[in-house]
Amino acid sequence: MDDKQNISPPKSDNNCSPAKIFDLKTEQIRFLYSNLKTALIVNINIAILFIAVLINRIDNTALFYWVSALTLILLIRGLTLYFFTKTENPEYNIQDWLYRFTITTTLSGLAWGLSIWVFQPYENIETPVLITFVLGGLTAGAAAVLGSILVVYILYVLACMLPITIWFFLHPSETFTTMAIMLCVYIIAMIAGGYTYQKIMLKSFQLSQQLSAAKEQAEQANHAKSTFLSRMSHELRTPLNAIMGFVQILQNSKQSAETQTEYLNEITKASSLLLKLIEELLDLSRIEQNKLEINLQQLNCTNIINQCIYSIKPLTDEQELKIDFDDNSTSNLLVLADELRLKQILLNLLSNACKYNKKGGQIEIRLQAIDNNQVRISIADTGVGIALEKQVDIFKLYQRLGHERTPIKGTGLGLNIVKKLVGLMNGSIEFSSKPGKGSTFYVNLPSVPPIRQTKSSATKLVPANQSTS
Repeated sequence: MDDKQNISPPKSDNNCSPAKIFDLKTEQIRFLYSNLKTALIVNINIAILFIAVLINRIDNTALFYWVSALTLILLIRGLTLYFFTKTENPEYNIQDWLYRFTITTTLSGLAWGLSIWVFQPYENIETPVLITFVLGGLTAGAAAVLGSILVVYILYVLACMLPITIWFFLHPSETFTTMAIMLCVYIIAMIAGGYTYQKIMLKSFQLSQQLSAAKEQAEQANHAKSTFLSRMSHELRTPLNAIMGFVQILQNSKQSAETQTEYLNEITKASSLLLKLIEELLDLSRIEQNKLEINLQQLNCTNIINQCIYSIKPLTDEQELKIDFDDNSTSNLLVLADELRLKQILLNLLSNACKYNKKGGQIEIRLQAIDNNQVRISIADTGVGIALEKQVDIFKLYQRLGHERTPIKGTGLGLNIVKKLVGLMNGSIEFSSKPGKGSTFYVNLPSVPPIRQTKSSATKLVPANQSTS
């Protein structure tokens, strides 16, 4: 079958999926741009103080050229921030925004770093020391702004500090050489600090995403619960109103025996529906609380299926459905399962195959041994099928997949319970569906090896560590 979906419990995987990695990268880059306005303000203020201190110490022409270059770079960074904030969905080309940020930030750092080469302060040591302290402060403070992406921060640190370090090395004196060595140590320390800071930032982003996802799941759960309570109250009222209505008619008027029998039949149908709703709720509650006992034993699948076919005969007759099941070729297949719960699973799937089938359609049941010592029971119908976009929700609680306002009765509990029951019996369930052509459900259960296919007493087990979601 096409589009088969295996929904047996997935294996745990500690690695991030590509989508999660992309989201994390997007958050890192958004963080860079969110702090860019603060960085620009800091750069402007420091540049003003820098100019005020140096204006009487260095050549004003060189200072003018440097200020012009720095102003142009800061303006470009400001325009980049403006266009980023005005872009509706920057995450679609987020890597391009990272390149723009990296280039403009590195140029800004280079403008600061080359200041000592532009000013050439040979006369006294105070000016080189002042420039060193300014650049050191800029790079130290940049960790909080650029630390979310280590490469950006390293490029900024190197652009700021390498030119002045080289300048000190090229002007040999004991003081300048000492300064150069100290700056080398400082660069290494800043890069190491940036690495640590990035790890902290990434952890913060991940925790933030997890909290956001948990909040969204809680909101969805609350919404689903509210929807379920509303729907369940309606589902319970419908049969109760029918029962009360027919009882009142029988009490308040004289009817013929034939009419009374008809009314009693309707009461019976409504009572059965009400009982089914209550049983599903109780089963779901027991499963969620791990209080449902599973009585695993050797079962003949063919016999169980034939009993279920007989049980749903009223539904197949009403819909004029034909059931195709070859019970001769599979009479020796045994499974290890709970008889009551296996019948519950099959009756639910067969009931759905009837309800969502077309009148005069067909239900095909197949039984076969498959790999991994399992027996597969497949139930296919020729009904409406399941829309592709809704298939992901098929085993979720309270989901009717668009049939909420149709005459087809249901609560959205059945398939969720089926999945959990199959899991409790160490099995798995899969399905395939094509809209307009029908659906097929596959129940895979542990088979009993030939050496064990003998009469034995049932063993009551409550399987542990089974995924029920």
